[in-house]
Amino acid sequence: MRPTAYPANNSDYSPSSTISRSNSVSGYAAPRFSGEPPRDWRRDFRFRSGFTSFFRIKRTTSKHLNDFVDSSRSTLHHHLRYDGGYISYDLRRHPSTVAFRDVQRPLTPWDLQQYACEPPAVVMRLYSSRLPWYIDIRASNPIGATIGDVFTGLYTSLNTPIQKDDYYNEELDDADRYKLREAWEERCHDASERSCGVRRVDFLRGKIGFEGLVRGKDGMWEVKTRRQ
Repeated sequence: MRPTAYPANNSDYSPSSTISRSNSVSGYAAPRFSGEPPRDWRRDFRFRSGFTSFFRIKRTTSKHLNDFVDSSRSTLHHHLRYDGGYISYDLRRHPSTVAFRDVQRPLTPWDLQQYACEPPAVVMRLYSSRLPWYIDIRASNPIGATIGDVFTGLYTSLNTPIQKDDYYNEELDDADRYKLREAWEERCHDASERSCGVRRVDFLRGKIGFEGLVRGKDGMWEVKTRRQ
């Protein structure tokens, strides 16, 4: 596939809307970018793991949330646990496609209205090694977040189109952006989906099978995924 053509005026450019445009020229120049990734990225995020990640520039900004509950004091519902093997869910799809392997019937509202953890938490902060953003799950009721809230929150966050600075910054090089484009191409099945451009879920780069949550660092929950 030919590289994408970008408008001359970068002020109206967003990779989420223009990456799917056809190219009419033989080459292009990448838009100028500010350098540091957006302020809402996790400060410890590295697009690449392993040896090459040590050469990436460290950032000094991060996003904070003061009202999430420390996960060290909570116990996850068994349907959300990583070690349970209970969940079948493609994170690119709507939460209505979630299935629990030990529930041999369509899910009911009662299945999804059970609390995600005990004691219930009004806010749960999630993160993934492959995502530069935190995912904050907020309860739809005054008591605590439910299983349904977790899947709705995941879908809402991951379905968000990325911005220009998410695509062009010092953390990503051309090879990294190519991987994002590959994930975008694999996800999109028609022109309508392609026209929406790259979304946050494309940062998972193929690991889009949700396996569950584990207790993470600093009182948060880590999202575990696998290749589908």
